Amino acid sequence: CARETVNSLGADIKLFYNDYSTFYADKRGAICRLIKYLNKDEKLCDGVGMQGYIGGYGRQEGCLNAKDLVQIKQTIKMYSDLGVEVQLTEVAVRNYKNDESTMKKHALFCAKLIYAVQEAVLEGANFTGLTIWGIKDNPQLKERDYSYKMNGPYCGLYDNDLQPKESYYEVYN
Repeated sequence: CARETVNSLGADIKLFYNDYSTFYADKRGAICRLIKYLNKDEKLCDGVGMQGYIGGYGRQEGCLNAKDLVQIKQTIKMYSDLGVEVQLTEVAVRNYKNDESTMKKHALFCAKLIYAVQEAVLEGANFTGLTIWGIKDNPQLKERDYSYKMNGPYCGLYDNDLQPKESYYEVYN
């Protein structure tokens, strides 16, 4: 078992369960049951990584949805209440449009995501990390490309030339 190996090495290694769609109710419940089971007799799982591909898959519909932020905050607290660390991993706020209005909404949504995490922490959640996935836009992606569907061509905090976008400044502030 991984825990036995960590213990035998005397290593300072934390074991995380990391998965996608972790903030949706059905899967969230299953993950809670799994973590409780894994940690029932001995703490085998130190944390949960919530892969953060947020929004509609392959299309703008379903993106930048305020309900997702509510669910993410609730889920961070739920996992933390199980006595484990929580991290948002592979965060990509999906966005498929490059028009001014949508880019502004994307920037504000990114900031609201950070506020949701901050609120969870202020309410006592054991949140320990956030990892960005797809840090820059990739407008040359083709619609049939897996990365197009997973991230969206305009999910980055930076544009294709690595210049900070409004989403960067909103997150920074």
